[in-house]
Amino acid sequence: MDNSLDEEYYPNLKNRHSLEWDMTHTFSRVLEPGPHYALDVQEATFTVDTSEVWESGPAEADVHLSYWLPSNTLDGEKVPIIAIISPYFSYGQPGDESGHTGIVSAGRGEFIYENFVPHGYAFAQVAVFGTELSTGCFDYRGAGEGLGIHSAVEWLGSQEWSNGHVGLYGKSYEGATQWEAAALGSEYLKTIV
Repeated sequence: MDNSLDEEYYPNLKNRHSLEWDMTHTFSRVLEPGPHYALDVQEATFTVDTSEVWESGPAEADVHLSYWLPSNTLDGEKVPIIAIISPYFSYGQPGDESGHTGIVSAGRGEFIYENFVPHGYAFAQVAVFGTELSTGCFDYRGAGEGLGIHSAVEWLGSQEWSNGHVGLYGKSYEGATQWEAAALGSEYLKTIV
């Protein structure tokens, strides 16, 4: 069996440290700097009517989110938004498992912030009900959580700086939140990744 093709695409693990970075592949990092910079983080909290979703929960609950706008919004440009919706935001200290929504999350958050905000996208981090500064009941994949997520998409899509195009990004729990948003059919939700 000829393994030359395999070695070309899947080099020996011990030799991978010396590979050239392939900047032509579709999975490459965005290496062309964008013309914009991120403005200071902003936070928002808004109230959602939850009286129809929880039998014994509160009639209202707050959704809390933080967002970063690209500098082109200073000139009045309307921009699309990429958001991560998660239960994992907290007030942890550096090194703890998670941070406040106002601190760009490690991994996926940093990737979006560093690669997309400079190219004219807003970035938001949203805490689901019952986590971080969002109030209400934490009900994994429940009607309340879905309503809160839908409300966050609606809020992001209707802001004066928004062009009405919201994309959600995440994996695992953060991926499940996207399906909850899609199930409620917001006109602003354009893609889930």
